[in-house]
Amino acid sequence: TVPFVITILVLVLISTKWFRTRWGAAKPEALGVPYVK
Repeated sequence: TVPFVITILVLVLISTKWFRTRWGAAKPEALGVPYVK
């Protein structure tokens, strides 16, 4: 069960970074201030 959870967390982190990069480049205002660092 633990390896499965870790895999899910990794996938979420990767997808989050991907979405931040994609949407950040397209619509910076859509992500909001907290995502801009």
